Amino acid sequence: MMDKKARPVRFQRLMDAVSKSQQREEFTDFTLVCEGERFQVHKVIVCSQSAVLRAASMGPFKEASSGVYEMNEDSLPMVRKLIDYFYTADYDQNVESADTECAPPISALQIHVRMFVLADKYDIEGLRVLSSEKYSNRLMSPCSALEFLESVPDVYTLTAPSVRVLRDEVTHFARVNLENYIQDQSVREVYEKIATEVPHFVKDVLDSFITAPFIGTCFNCGPRTSMKVLQARCRKCGKGTQRIG
Repeated sequence: MMDKKARPVRFQRLMDAVSKSQQREEFTDFTLVCEGERFQVHKVIVCSQSAVLRAASMGPFKEASSGVYEMNEDSLPMVRKLIDYFYTADYDQNVESADTECAPPISALQIHVRMFVLADKYDIEGLRVLSSEKYSNRLMSPCSALEFLESVPDVYTLTAPSVRVLRDEVTHFARVNLENYIQDQSVREVYEKIATEVPHFVKDVLDSFITAPFIGTCFNCGPRTSMKVLQARCRKCGKGTQRIG
């Protein structure tokens, strides 16, 4: 019986070997094309992870007979990251080394949004989870106010209104941090511009305050839970009161 501790190491060696095979274009049987660049890949690797690519390669579509799938509506740097994900279950968020072709340059948060969009478009559940986790973790790291605000239009213009994962992250983060961020006049100017251009962002934040005026961590229900406040303090003098409203 295989030692459980040895499984991750052996599996990693296997994936490294498959990834090197793809880089050398050995035993590949499927081609992804984006902006004129052709990526030779293994159908079993990419189609087993993407329901859309799987359907295209097996159904009554031209891709099934040609073995070529056109991705020309997608960004080339993001497609490169997508292929990395297929073979490593991860992708690089290093903007400088990986995305010099993007103009203007995009931030790490924007990369995570766009990878989430690719995951949703091609129905790649693992990438959907990974990119949303990376977006959330980036927000929790020392992320600048401008990086956050500049990612908001991507979240609201590239994702469908029914897909709430990133929108909920943005709404919660804005609730917690916007008050302090907009004390800086330059940040406030960016916020006001985005608030005008992306009204659904402002609506989501407002709706959040209306439906859950106070959010905290419940021992039973976990974080981000709507709470009842037993006592509040005046923001001006600091004294408390037992009545709110």
